[in-house]
Amino acid sequence: MSLPFAFLLVGFILSKQLKKWADGLIRFGLVILLAGMGVNVGSDQKLLNAIPRLGFESLLYCFFTCLVSICLVLIWEKRFLKGYTYAHAGSKNKDVGEEYKFITLVIICLFFGIVIGRQTDLLSAQITHYIIESALVAIYIGIGITMRFALKRLASSKKSLYIYGILPILITIGSVLGGIIAGYLSGQNLKWSAAIGGGMTYYSLATAMITDRAGLNIGLIAFISNFMREILTFFFAPIIARYSNMAPIAMGATSTMDTTLTVMRESLPEKYTLVAFFNGVILSFIVPLVLFIILQ
Repeated sequence: MSLPFAFLLVGFILSKQLKKWADGLIRFGLVILLAGMGVNVGSDQKLLNAIPRLGFESLLYCFFTCLVSICLVLIWEKRFLKGYTYAHAGSKNKDVGEEYKFITLVIICLFFGIVIGRQTDLLSAQITHYIIESALVAIYIGIGITMRFALKRLASSKKSLYIYGILPILITIGSVLGGIIAGYLSGQNLKWSAAIGGGMTYYSLATAMITDRAGLNIGLIAFISNFMREILTFFFAPIIARYSNMAPIAMGATSTMDTTLTVMRESLPEKYTLVAFFNGVILSFIVPLVLFIILQ
């Protein structure tokens, strides 16, 4: 977890000098990141083979964990934060066509990465790891550049600490409950289903813990559903952000501290970059605790 803070700090310190480079770094990093993630998927034959068999069930978990989390956050946002958030929703007024062009580019990069990943002799796992790490560095620095300005705006609000505390709790409740609903509809063990939902895009940790207790099949569902939730955040966050400032963060869950942070930055008003980042940080501590409790 030291990597995000280190490079965010670099961007924060050099924000005045590098301000004009922020958007370029963020977008470049995102394109490379998705291509690298695609390579990882394409090179994992076991995962590719399992996708047709487990895909529908994983999609069910992904859908309900996102849906219930978003619904809980929307109710809270509309009831208690209307003056704080709704007035800002969609305030960037970005051209819709430009957003979809960039989303299309990201999708192309993801599938290009999968194709390259199928050719396992072209890129080693170590090289792919370095590509992804380099992309994250660019994203962290770009986000860090904007942090100083976002921090000033966020600090002026008396509701900041309230948001930091309540938002991750609602996302956790929504994700676990969504997992249980998906498990009930698919006839899966509800205990394992709650754990799958409790992964909240922290798929590396969730897969390891769940596989250890529930077996490979459940572990693969945990991986695919949580990975899918992260990927779908890239594509749907800009759309959801036109109606709510908190819902995209709820969808991204733990990934809003790193991989989908750039989408939050592009889709939401500037001050929500900080909300998204700390939401991901807090959830990354909550996930191990939730999984440990559920899997006992």
